[in-house]
Amino acid sequence: MDYILQYDNIIFASPVYWYAMSAQMKVFIDRMSDFLSLEELKDMGRELRSKAAYVVTTSISAEVDKSFINSFVDTFEYLGLEYQGYIHLNCKNGFESDTHKNEINDFILKIRPTSLF
Repeated sequence: MDYILQYDNIIFASPVYWYAMSAQMKVFIDRMSDFLSLEELKDMGRELRSKAAYVVTTSISAEVDKSFINSFVDTFEYLGLEYQGYIHLNCKNGFESDTHKNEINDFILKIRPTSLF
């Protein structure tokens, strides 16, 4: 958490597994929620309120299911993170950088207005 709190933007990345985040991401978020429920960690957990949150995801579909994104949005609301958007890439044929270049650049510009992929 000390490492994460150094940054203003936090990016959560997970492939879509049956309309849900990966097990590893679920465990990570569960541990983050401890910072709002355990008395000795609450001060640190409150520091999340000044952070922006983004989601990066892939699947074999053109669109990400709303329930997947909503699970992050609801979690961010609980944690006090400010949800700023997501990028979803259809990787049915694997990751194709030329195909996704414009989407990736647009997403990066949301986070760092002067950066390009």
